Amino acid sequence: EYTKDHYASQIRKKVDSTPLPEFNHIYYNASSEKITALEDAMGGLVVKTADYTAVNSAINTMSGLNADDYTPESWARVATARNAVKFDYTTFYQCAVNKMGTDLVAAIDLLEYNPANYENVDMAIEYASNFDRSLYTDESLKVLDDLITEAQSTEFRSKNITEQTYVDDIADKIIAAKDNLKYKTADYTAVDN
Repeated sequence: EYTKDHYASQIRKKVDSTPLPEFNHIYYNASSEKITALEDAMGGLVVKTADYTAVNSAINTMSGLNADDYTPESWARVATARNAVKFDYTTFYQCAVNKMGTDLVAAIDLLEYNPANYENVDMAIEYASNFDRSLYTDESLKVLDDLITEAQSTEFRSKNITEQTYVDDIADKIIAAKDNLKYKTADYTAVDN
């Protein structure tokens, strides 16, 4: 990083390496005055802080996320990228700051949701599977069977945690379908004869 002292030493080296005509003390004094004026002017220079707009935007996005919704591996990448952010860089290091922002955005974009929890669905299927099917109407059994088929499908089993409400709703529907099975009407033909 270039500082006031660095610039001053570079200017002094340039002036000191320039041959001066002999006995030309007026020229040398003018050059010394210019160097002093330049050094004084540089004393007021302030190096700007790098632009962290993209980094701050990514951090704001990250702060709105719930780590528990994502796989530990994918969240670890985000945490690593976030921990790599340093806020003391100047404009001389803008490229490094841009890379910090890009890395954090890329890690956020690669987040993977945890899978949905199917425990309630599995318990509902078990509950709805242990009964004498011969006692119930085909129509009411079809409603139950369709729900169980859906709950066992690959598509349904690939839901993520953001779809947990839907998964739990299917569990509730399976239980309700089991509880609402309709009995077949009794066959009285043997009695009537």
